[in-house]
Amino acid sequence: MLSIWILSLCLALRVASETLHFDYNITRVSANPGGLHERPTIGVNGKWPPPQIQGNVGDVVVLNVRNLLENQSTSLHFHGISMKGTPHMDGAAGVSQCPILPGKTFEYIFQLTSPGTYWYHADDGAQSADGLRGLLIVRDPMCPYKDDYDDEIILSVSDWYDAQMSGPTASENDNHTTSRPPAPDSILLNDSGNGRVHVTPGTTYLVRVANIGSITGQYVQITDHEMVIVQVEGVYTKPTKTHGIYLGPGHRYSFLMTAKNETSANYPIIATMELANGFDPEKTATGWIVYDSSLPTADFDVQDPLQPSDFLDDISLVPLDEKPLLDPPSQSITLDITMTEFADGSKRWSFNNTSYSPPIVPTLYTALATKQKAVDPAIYGTSINPFVLRPDEIVELTINNPSDTQHLFHLHGHEFQVIQRSEAGEGAVDASHKDEEKFPPFPMRRDTILVNPGSLVVLRFKADNPGIWLLQSPIAWPSHSGLAATFIESPLELQRSLSLSSIPIPFGDACAEGNVEIIMAHPLPVEGVRTPADSVLDGLIYPVIYLVIVGAALPLTLVLLWPQIKLFFLLLRNGLPGGRRPSYRIIADHGSLEKLS
Repeated sequence: MLSIWILSLCLALRVASETLHFDYNITRVSANPGGLHERPTIGVNGKWPPPQIQGNVGDVVVLNVRNLLENQSTSLHFHGISMKGTPHMDGAAGVSQCPILPGKTFEYIFQLTSPGTYWYHADDGAQSADGLRGLLIVRDPMCPYKDDYDDEIILSVSDWYDAQMSGPTASENDNHTTSRPPAPDSILLNDSGNGRVHVTPGTTYLVRVANIGSITGQYVQITDHEMVIVQVEGVYTKPTKTHGIYLGPGHRYSFLMTAKNETSANYPIIATMELANGFDPEKTATGWIVYDSSLPTADFDVQDPLQPSDFLDDISLVPLDEKPLLDPPSQSITLDITMTEFADGSKRWSFNNTSYSPPIVPTLYTALATKQKAVDPAIYGTSINPFVLRPDEIVELTINNPSDTQHLFHLHGHEFQVIQRSEAGEGAVDASHKDEEKFPPFPMRRDTILVNPGSLVVLRFKADNPGIWLLQSPIAWPSHSGLAATFIESPLELQRSLSLSSIPIPFGDACAEGNVEIIMAHPLPVEGVRTPADSVLDGLIYPVIYLVIVGAALPLTLVLLWPQIKLFFLLLRNGLPGGRRPSYRIIADHGSLEKLS
């Protein structure tokens, strides 16, 4: 018995968690981050840039978002957070929720389950380009590299437009008769045109760097300082040395950097906009590693500037835990990148000649309400590129890019194994080019991947997170919004763990007051819609059975389950204020949501 208490105490150090409360009022704010042009941005609580969210593994985030934009709906996506157990908190409008209407409030509740560098941003790409984005840091008290560094540096890089990209005065570029986005006007480091980072000589830092931009990739280097990569997004890696990193929008890296022992100079942090897609190759931003603030930070002569080939080859990275290549897939999906031209002359990128169009009713609601039919992709409509995944199956995803443009993709709800990525222009790109003999034994895992022009990537992941998850381009430009596919993962299991009646009120109200038709009716029992009491019982029955079985080890059980218990009661409070809330059901034939009471 004593050993159980000791083990419980040790585990408590690992799983001790807090509930982190944040209140975000989303408003227009004037800002001049580049120092050249002041313009309206989208900020939080009257300030720009938006604040960082920082927590530890196991913490629960409670984020109240109030939309004070006068004429725009909004929602927030938490890029890289798996949302296990809370798929309705993913923030993708038309997928897991209806958007938050002007003047309305919405509460996101989710747990931080994996350490790493993440970010949140408006699901509307133009709002993200206008500055509604920020970093989300999840620290790990048990980090395998915690003894290898003394302090931490957080660095963001992003592109910036002088013109407003969302709202009634947005740039006329949103006519998007071309597939090519406009070149950004500048690059920001830590949301500034000349970000500075002060360091102490001889100190080793864990540097977290993320591209939170909307369009362009960036080549980042710190002059005369070596980087040792130790984490990619949410996955620890074996130490890998490099002098520069390429980061597409949504990419995140952590590396160790040791400051020099002398203070005779300050050193530039250089971010260079990628040459791809026709953007200006000379556009750079320079920040500074500052050893002595009295020394100049100008006219530093970079003797041997790095070339793109000198930067990290991310495919060569190996995860520290050496998780092996997943078993051969039970479902293989091929997505061909194509271009669709519409009658009005506009062009949009597409998958398999289908340009993604968000449904009127969020796909999650349809999956919850259609019972056994939820396993039929036809229920969801072809315009969302639906693929139904069975529980725990291995999925192999091949993305073919025959175009002369590189593309970036982010998978919600999962990290995937990168088992092949061909070089740019390697000829015909089809499934026959998969070289299984060269698949790595321990593939790198991440949630955002670059696909070269004229090439393919092959990815694998396990369908172990019931929910509705998008694979999408993070590029914040209308022509790229069609590059999305929807994975309806384990819909029947999803129905058993979540019901429409357990979804917090703001979700239903956002749909009711937005563009979804609401049909008022008497509060009669309806097939597929369950009562709040049902949801409470569903949430309690398995923990109760578990506690009975392991009653002899109750202290250990409580320690292990404490974060989930807190999360359960937070969601319960959110979904059942006052013990009563409206009920909803999907009317699939009309594409509408019916409010029952």
